[in-house]
Amino acid sequence: METLLTLEQSVKLREELIRSEEKLEKFLENKNSEINQLAAQVKELQKQTKPPIDREEDGQDNMKLSSVSGIVKKIASNSDLSKSFEIAVKFIQGGYKGLMKAEGLTPTAIAFFEANHLILSKGGGMYSLTDLGKDVLRELLNSEYE
Repeated sequence: METLLTLEQSVKLREELIRSEEKLEKFLENKNSEINQLAAQVKELQKQTKPPIDREEDGQDNMKLSSVSGIVKKIASNSDLSKSFEIAVKFIQGGYKGLMKAEGLTPTAIAFFEANHLILSKGGGMYSLTDLGKDVLRELLNSEYE
């Protein structure tokens, strides 16, 4: 440990380090590419397997409208849910990760939003509003600014 390296040993060591870094960069590029491909596949599968409540076909518009008003009533009448939905929307619109750890947002509220198809996990701690979630948000905002 106390022996000094020769110039030749130092050069070899530096070359090994450079090769290792290049190998690591290539590995990371391959993994990032694989992640992007898998994310695209997941997105496509999610489009194909949307819950029936989000589909606006085969006369389900009325079902969706009644679901929106029912969910809006539940959220508006429960201050914890209302506050949690507001926090979730801020996180989603801000593009922030870590919704599960957001202060003032309970796991139960997140489960409620997911179970009612208001938000959808995009993976990596990211969420998005579903079409139904946007409809609920619109109704809540419209009632707030009446």
